[in-house]
This record gives sequence, C-alpha cells and structure tokens, in this order.
Amino acid sequence: MTLLSSRPGFRFGCFHTRPSVRSRARRRGATGALVGLLATLGATAASAQSFQRLGFLPGQTDSIAHAVSADGKTVAGWCGTGQIWLAQRAFRWTKAEGMKGLGTLPGGDAANATGVSADGSVIVGASTSATTIADDNFFFEGFRWTKTGGMKSLGFPVNTAYRNSGANGVSADGAAIVGSAFDENGAPGAYRWTLTGGFTVIAETWTGWAISADGAVIAGGDGVSAFRWSAQNGLDVIDPDNAIGVSVAYGMSPDGKRLAGEDAYVWSEADGFTFLHSLPGGESVSWGLSLSNAGVVAGWSSVGYNADGA
Repeated sequence: MTLLSSRPGFRFGCFHTRPSVRSRARRRGATGALVGLLATLGATAASAQSFQRLGFLPGQTDSIAHAVSADGKTVAGWCGTGQIWLAQRAFRWTKAEGMKGLGTLPGGDAANATGVSADGSVIVGASTSATTIADDNFFFEGFRWTKTGGMKSLGFPVNTAYRNSGANGVSADGAAIVGSAFDENGAPGAYRWTLTGGFTVIAETWTGWAISADGAVIAGGDGVSAFRWSAQNGLDVIDPDNAIGVSVAYGMSPDGKRLAGEDAYVWSEADGFTFLHSLPGGESVSWGLSLSNAGVVAGWSSVGYNADGA
C-alpha cells in the first residue's frame, strides 16, 4: 500500500491515478485512457445519469473521488498537485458544503480518504503524522474521521511487527474498518478494526480491501488469490480459474456474498467466477471495484494497445 492507493467513486474528481494500476497496465502494454465501466449481471440500469465536478481544495490541481455514501450525499477522496503524493489532502464533499479538507493527523503533511459510512458521518483513510515523519520505519497511519471528533489515528496492531496501517473501507454504521498493516520490510497483514475491539489481524501476508455493510465480512488478496473472511467461517482462500491467475478482491457487495476484483470479475459462492473482460479495443487490463447485491459492477478498463509495451 502507498498513500496513493485508490478506487474511483461514482462522483468523479477531475483527475484519477493509481500507481499500481498504471504500472500493471504498462507491463501488459496497455496505453490510452483508463475508462470507467459498468457491467450488469441480471439487472438493467435505466435511471438518468449525470456528471458533476467536485472541484479542488485551495492550492491543489487534481482531485480524486474515492468513495460515496450509501445515500449519495457525501463523497470522500483527496486532492493533490502534479501527482506528488506528499501534496495529497483528504477531503469530504457534500452538495450543501462543497469540498472541505479533513486535515492530517498531528504533525502530518499528507492524507487521503478511502471510505465513507452509509450516512457520510464517518470517513476513513491514511495520513502521515509526526511519528511517521520522524521515523523511517513508519510511513502512514490509518485514521477514522468524524465531524465532531475530527481525525483520529487507528494506531497499529499491538504485539506485532506492523508499524504502518492504512484504512481502505468502513461498515455502514462506521464502527468497523478494513485495511492493511505493514512491517518495516513492507510485508502486509489484512486487518479488521472496530470501535470496541481495536485491531484484529486476520490474514498475514494479505491485504484487506473491502468490508460488508454490517462489518462482519471482509475481503482482499495477496496478488494472486482473493480471500473472504468472517468470524463465523474464518478465512476462505478463493483461487482464480482464469489463465491470468489473478483474483484479488477489491470490492464486495453490501451483503458480503459477492466479490469483484482485478481482471474484472464477479465471484459468488453459488456461481464461482464470472469474468467481464475489457472494453472493446482494450487489452486484458480491467478491474471490478464495487458492486451491488444485485450484481451491478463498477470499475475501469484500458482502451488501446501498444505492442511494444510502452
């Protein structure tokens, strides 16, 4: 995880980049635009749609909308300047108040916001801090933000070697968080954090990306396989059955029954993998990032191909 880890939201900022996405696209020779896709499995979207610019925080030139509340009224993301991650500023956007900066943890100089609760009252993400800036073994801390309490650090898993943490998603009520912690060598561990219990590292060597609406199920991957975890069933490793051999889960339906991920797939226990492939003209670079209980998937696909891999 870097502070730039991102997933696009449905309301779009004016710029989007994800280093891991771009590097993967380059390795496969995909050039041209990375464009959003919406795939429907057994459902049809008939409502009118429109785009709305969210703008920027003062002094920033790029903005990324990463998450939207269930009621569609609150957007979380970050702004930056010239793709320099140290310039990132986390924001919360509402139609009534516009874009407002969330600040950083004490002593920090950068933050991004990656998840928002159903009513928009809780936002999670990662921030630098005085601790991370003073010690080369620390890079960022996960945070939980509320309008009344501001930005609070999640800290780090106790009695472990993990010294960095980042939050990637939050339950509907804002009480449970999924994310990843990292040791000084960059080795990850997926975690679940709750207001009452703090950290539980549930999968060493894995990263945690998605959480169900009730906070009981989380999902992620290790770069090859996906996983789904719950306290009731423990850790289920979900191996891909495609030739590319990648199935990291970045999205989960609110009920926790479906997963979506890299190389644009949908997975459920009943149906297994359904691969969505790429948009016409694109090489096989596509990601499913979010999906509904009905199986409507949002994500992106490359378009264009350069045989020399530029």
